[in-house]
Amino acid sequence: MRQVVAVFVVTRVALFFTVLAAVTLFPPAQCSVCRSASTNGFLSALANWDGAAYLEIARRGYQQLDASYAAYFPLYPLLMSVGGIVGSTEAYVVAGLVVSNTACLAAAALLARLSDEAGHSGLATATTYLLIFPTTIFLSALYADSLFIALAIASALAARRSRWWASGALAAGATLARPFGMLAIVPLAVALWTRRGALRFRDVVPLALGPVAFAAWVAYLYGMTGDPLAIIHGYTSGFTPRQPLQAFTDLLDPTVYGFPWLVAGLFALFVALTLLAWRAASGGLAAYATAMMLVIGGAGSLTSSMRYELSVYPAFISLASITRRAPARIVWSLISFALALLLAGMFALYYWVG
Repeated sequence: MRQVVAVFVVTRVALFFTVLAAVTLFPPAQCSVCRSASTNGFLSALANWDGAAYLEIARRGYQQLDASYAAYFPLYPLLMSVGGIVGSTEAYVVAGLVVSNTACLAAAALLARLSDEAGHSGLATATTYLLIFPTTIFLSALYADSLFIALAIASALAARRSRWWASGALAAGATLARPFGMLAIVPLAVALWTRRGALRFRDVVPLALGPVAFAAWVAYLYGMTGDPLAIIHGYTSGFTPRQPLQAFTDLLDPTVYGFPWLVAGLFALFVALTLLAWRAASGGLAAYATAMMLVIGGAGSLTSSMRYELSVYPAFISLASITRRAPARIVWSLISFALALLLAGMFALYYWVG
């Protein structure tokens, strides 16, 4: 645990100093749809892009906002709303950053434990790889990614220990954190299937908690908007829906991807690591990683794929399993964290990095 905390502190301090240096030394990019979340430059930089939407939801609720906010699931802004006790914009942002970074540390610690229980004792490197991944800034910014990942890993751990109700409840929380959050039930579903001969009916009931949570959120949005497809319409309101193969054919279009080779390279790497997860991790984790990669690849665009890949946490176990030798670990770590610092600075300046 000390190693996990040490890596978390070192990486977060480096990222935050990079963000501070970026907003202090460089002008922001021209962005017609961007808006500052705070008069404090550092806090505002950590709330760029989706962070501004989460802030608006936490402050005003869904009913006072347009339909596009239906794409932002409620758990994270609900936790952010604790900042309303103080009432200032900065208090909401700080509350969100506390949630994000607490969840990031929890996800790191849980991934180390999961690596150990999956039969890879000593592979704390998986945790390190999560914390130095090129888009790791999203785990500490005003985004729900770290909250989802922490809940998803916790659910998978509970499933491994046959704690069905805990696993189902945690998966329900993950479902309410991100649009693809219901995939968190996959390890639970696989664990229940492998033990199906010894189960009672009540043991299977927790599997329904995730779908019930999702249905409740859909029902809430329907009651508020009158649109049964509010989530889909909110998610597609900012762009024209594409065919799944366009995610790959558009890699040749410079107006779609700023750095297509990095996007394509990381996606190919995660496909390989997901395949390896069927050997390096349990069937439940590998099935989850496969389902997540199918969602990422089938979305019609890879513009956010580098961020979504953070959620494919079994891939980091796979990566750790093939970089046991020090030279391989050092080379990957240096390249990955250098990219992480670069993308953190770009994110702070309103450049799109995921």
